[in-house]
Amino acid sequence: MKDNNLLKFIENGSCFNTDFGNNSTYYIDKKNQSLLLIDCGESIFERIMKHKLLENIKDIDILITHMHTDHIGSLFSMLFL
Repeated sequence: MKDNNLLKFIENGSCFNTDFGNNSTYYIDKKNQSLLLIDCGESIFERIMKHKLLENIKDIDILITHMHTDHIGSLFSMLFL
């Protein structure tokens, strides 16, 4: 099954339910070597690096839905890649 057009969850917890991490959804377009990251919670950067989601990625777009830390906590780490 091809999953090139599916949104995938890195983590889907919340600030009060951290068993499932923070909030973040991603989509990788392998053809264009790009990553769309929807929200960037506190523990997302560590998870992205652990699972090597940036291999062969040339462009990263980050959409922030709002400014709570469980949605933007890893934003500065992502900006310095």
